[in-house]
Parts: sequence; C-alpha cells; structure tokens
Amino acid sequence: MNSFCVISNYRCGTSTFTMKLADQYNVPYCGELFNSGKPFPIGNAGRKAPHPQKVEAVRNGARGAFKIFPNQCSYEVMKNMMLAADKTYYLYRRDFAAQCRSWIGMSATGDYGNNGFIKDPNRKI
Repeated sequence: MNSFCVISNYRCGTSTFTMKLADQYNVPYCGELFNSGKPFPIGNAGRKAPHPQKVEAVRNGARGAFKIFPNQCSYEVMKNMMLAADKTYYLYRRDFAAQCRSWIGMSATGDYGNNGFIKDPNRKI
C-alpha cells in the first residue's frame, strides 16, 4: 500500500488513528494535506501545491497517510483524492457532546492535546 486517507471531522482522534495506521502500513504520516495554515507535502507536491497537484501525486504512487477535513477542500477534490488513494477510512466520533466539549476546550486553551473534559477542578474551561 502506498497511500490512504482518513476523512473525518475535528476532535475525533484522527491524528492518533492515522499515525497508528501509518505505522501499521509502513507509510509516512502526512498530516493534513489541505490545511491552509500548516499543509503537509506529499510526493513531489510541496506544502503549498494546489490541491489537484497533491491528488495527482497520490494517483502517481506517492506514499503517505493523510487526513482530510471536509471544510479544507472542495467535494470534487475530496472525491478525487479518495479515488486516488489505495484506501479510504471515514472516522467519526459517536459521542457528539464529547466532541463539542473537546472543541471548546481546545479553542479556549489552544491545547490540541486537551480532550475537553475537566480533570483538574481548578482549571476553568
């Protein structure tokens, strides 16, 4: 396997899931290919490469495990990437309330490792 993508929404454990599968399949972790602030490169498509160039790199056999969030690219780009990758996973979080708390906690603290649950009674979120 050369590549796979994980389609998900934020705060679903996508990074951990993708990194573990990347280890299992022995492919490099490429994070969020289409993140506007911190995009990852793949194959010969650099960080700031246009979306279609990244799709083409995957179609041509570039190796990588990457995440796609629906608000980061068009439906057409997402569809083409799913077709180009060797495998696609769809990840969601069953407990939507926990996902919301996680997003609020991360937004309030800037701590991406925070899961949104208050463990320290002195910590105000």
